[in-house]
Amino acid sequence: MIVSVGDIRRIWGEIDLGEGIHPYEERIFPTFCQIANRSEKILEIGVGRGRMVKILKANGVAADFFCLDLVAEHARDAPENGVLGDSRELGFRDRSFDLTYSLGVVEHFPETLKAIKEHARVTKWGGYVFISTPHRSLATFVRLLIFHLKLKGKHHASFEVLLGRNISLRQMRQYCKEAGLEIIQLSASGPIIPAANPLLQRLVNVIPLPSRKFGAYLCCLARKLDA
Repeated sequence: MIVSVGDIRRIWGEIDLGEGIHPYEERIFPTFCQIANRSEKILEIGVGRGRMVKILKANGVAADFFCLDLVAEHARDAPENGVLGDSRELGFRDRSFDLTYSLGVVEHFPETLKAIKEHARVTKWGGYVFISTPHRSLATFVRLLIFHLKLKGKHHASFEVLLGRNISLRQMRQYCKEAGLEIIQLSASGPIIPAANPLLQRLVNVIPLPSRKFGAYLCCLARKLDA
């Protein structure tokens, strides 16, 4: 289980999420990209190896990017304006960014609400916040069981995958409300059953369980309410 900043740095400093848009991001990306194109100053929290910043730049986004990460190597090698920092205590002034986003970050520690409030704090009035996390639903138990049986504790992953640190749609609505964010779009996406289990996946696919409610990932786009 990840219980400290050191654990996060150790695990995620070694993980490479590849290039390109992930399948679960495809539905929200056009809207996300439009907002980014209208933004002058953008913050990514948990930039990793810069995958999304590179994608946005390739799609014509000309904003000034600030790329924050807990891992010193990631901050140092960021595509633009790398910053070493913690999502729970962002070292930026209030209302600094037109768009603040994180992709699979706020679930890594118990202070999820604090991190989301920090997203909101550094975003300008009327600006946008985008957050993705693993999603908790009725299908989560099946996915976690498959991970446990397949990987038998050997998977080098963080606790939200192996021990159920996922966030439900209802919980995200509450987080946004407490952070002063108005939700524009909130849904689950991605596979209901991991593709590594084709037989079980085929069985599930014949049942009308929409990925918008039972998918493995949650995507939330929100606007910061004016004072």
